[in-house]
Amino acid sequence: MHADQRTESPWAVLVGTDPVAVVQVGGAIQRGQSARLCQQIVEVVGAQSGGAVLDLTELTHTPQAPPEALAPLPGLFRAFAGRVVAICGRPSWLRPPRLPGFRDQAEATRHVLAADEPLQLKVSFERVLEASSAGRQLVTDACEEWDLPSALTGPAQLVVTELVNNAILHAGTSLSLTVTQLTDSLHIAVHDGSTVLPAVRRPAAGPLPSAGRGLTLIEAFASAWGATGLADGKIVWAELQFSR
Repeated sequence: MHADQRTESPWAVLVGTDPVAVVQVGGAIQRGQSARLCQQIVEVVGAQSGGAVLDLTELTHTPQAPPEALAPLPGLFRAFAGRVVAICGRPSWLRPPRLPGFRDQAEATRHVLAADEPLQLKVSFERVLEASSAGRQLVTDACEEWDLPSALTGPAQLVVTELVNNAILHAGTSLSLTVTQLTDSLHIAVHDGSTVLPAVRRPAAGPLPSAGRGLTLIEAFASAWGATGLADGKIVWAELQFSR
């Protein structure tokens, strides 16, 4: 949506990229519109390469608007590991939890610019089976280069294998793999070109067939995982906690 297409319905548009991306959020938010607005915001932020500022100045609300309207955003933003998203403007009561809030764009921009660059490795693949072995090598290199606990390497290799294989099997598109070190966890994310979000398939009884075990194994080894839909596909991610 461009600036001249803004309506009374809630909207999110990119209004600047220098020195950081600024996403203006506005319109009148009503009950039942939260998911659509959050998805718009995620798609705009996801199309940028770094941190972003969300400006809520032009966002209004109706009496029926739930105060938790933007609450899903922190969970959706977990797909963008290492990228800082700050919020400014009013109404302050609509600011989602776990995202830093500031009075204006200038303060929020300074916060984003002051954030440290994360330790991160990234590689892109075409739809080839060799991507699984290359993904395992990438997480192995990350664990060694960043001096992470040796016990983390095996589970990380398993998780990246399942994430990559799921993308190859179900998305059938090119994909990119990003490995990021967070404060106390390793974040592994696969971005593919399919907008279909994954779901865990659980058999009624008996062992899980090998073709459907991917997300179940990820659940078993990861401390958290999720999927975020984007305009050009989706990101499926998992985090593995560690202690030094």
